[in-house]
Amino acid sequence: MATSADNEYEVAKPQQQRAIETTNRILEAAYDIVAYDGYQALTTNSVAERADVNIRSVYRYFEDKSAILTHLAQRERDMRATKFGAQFRELDGEKDLEAWVEATLRLALNIRMADPRANHLYKILRALPEFSEFTRLADLEIAEGLGRAIRLRFPSISVKKSHYAARICYDLAQSFINSTETANGKIDDYFNETARAATLYLRSLEDSE
Repeated sequence: MATSADNEYEVAKPQQQRAIETTNRILEAAYDIVAYDGYQALTTNSVAERADVNIRSVYRYFEDKSAILTHLAQRERDMRATKFGAQFRELDGEKDLEAWVEATLRLALNIRMADPRANHLYKILRALPEFSEFTRLADLEIAEGLGRAIRLRFPSISVKKSHYAARICYDLAQSFINSTETANGKIDDYFNETARAATLYLRSLEDSE
């Protein structure tokens, strides 16, 4: 026999699901606006209209457009951290350096290219002063994860050197990713050049041990 507590749970569950669906619609609508119409077009009213929800629903979950953008940014940051974290754990003593570098670059490219809106979001976040610390920490999080992976692969190098090595490899990857928009069909060439440079650098660490 169902108790009042059971009934309360059954009522609350679909409400929670609707809340998740509504916030996802709002975030996806905001993502579209930012990517295709630009940051200036992002308002709570434009989001409500694009998401086909009442403006009150937007304010129920987000204080303002900055809060919406923060949620979008955090979602992208979490996704990158999860995917790169799994990839960094594969840089062990048995993994071929060249194969690992190529797989990591492909992962970075796939993250950026899988959703055409991502490039626009990254550019806007980097251009907004209020998000400068957020983007700096997001980049640092990836670089530090790479530094830890490098120390596991090359345990005799110092923490300082591993940080420096991670920064070089990260900057190489960033330069490659940023060049994809103007590659004019030369993505494969940029990919191969970047993979070769990063592999040679990591091998120099191996040789110095």
